[in-house]
Amino acid sequence: MKRGWLGIAATGLFSVSLMVAAQTTSGDGKAATSWASLKSQRSDESVQAAPAGRARVFVEPVRGRRVGANRALWVHVFNAKGGNGGGGNGGGGGGKPKPTLDCTDGNVTNPANLHGWSLPASTAWTYNSNTTPSDILIAPGSSIIATFQDAAASWDATTSGLGLSITEVDRGGFTGPAADGDHLIGFAQFTGRGAKQILAAAWSWVDQTTGEVTDTDIFFNTSHSWAVNDGGLTGSALCGDPDRFDIGNVFTHEVGHPVGVGHSDDANDSGRRATMAPTASKGEVRKTTLSDYDRNGMDALYGP
Repeated sequence: MKRGWLGIAATGLFSVSLMVAAQTTSGDGKAATSWASLKSQRSDESVQAAPAGRARVFVEPVRGRRVGANRALWVHVFNAKGGNGGGGNGGGGGGKPKPTLDCTDGNVTNPANLHGWSLPASTAWTYNSNTTPSDILIAPGSSIIATFQDAAASWDATTSGLGLSITEVDRGGFTGPAADGDHLIGFAQFTGRGAKQILAAAWSWVDQTTGEVTDTDIFFNTSHSWAVNDGGLTGSALCGDPDRFDIGNVFTHEVGHPVGVGHSDDANDSGRRATMAPTASKGEVRKTTLSDYDRNGMDALYGP
């Protein structure tokens, strides 16, 4: 299995702050199969348990800040369409999120941009369900943890087998991104410049000697409305709830960063068809299916 290591520049700034604010929960109602019904009649099937408080995390892009001997931190932010997704391997900026009008999928076959690191085999994330917002809409028969696992499996299937895994645990409270050997997935309200435009962020701490990720955390921004759409959406109707961002769509993209694949750009993905395209729209679900661009990146890093 090949491991890519192209070297990492030590630039950028990073800071994290945690604050707790009151959070309200919503009512319940009868489960329904349409998004309109789910939004007006929430049930135990469509609403996750709310945590005791809502944590806030200061987020901004970081590009190779040294954080100790032979280790660097990268933070990749993923923006709502309408803002600046940061081009090749970064992110940032503002703008108003716009729902997608394009419900078709497509493919792009160009070589991928690479971060220059790889993820160790058998990396295991923990989804801290205690952080889950109360207002996520979930299609009947779907779940957040299954959506996370499907996303990891999509990347895993492109190689000889990284063995990526995700388990769900209620930690009883909030734990933020940190280089603690605990690969976390969670939800928090993002703060900082342009934070309202950021959908999610991936933290990657990289050993500059081995070129491998030592810690990786992925968090979603609760300033946005989220949904778990029907995983069976296919063909020309590849759109979910038009008023919400799809968790699986965004998470599949976020996993691409710690595994080593960078954002596509105008030069190699003018139609924004790759999973690693730098922005996402409300209702978009097509990033759950990897393009050849994404597979090419994995082949370059780990071998076919």
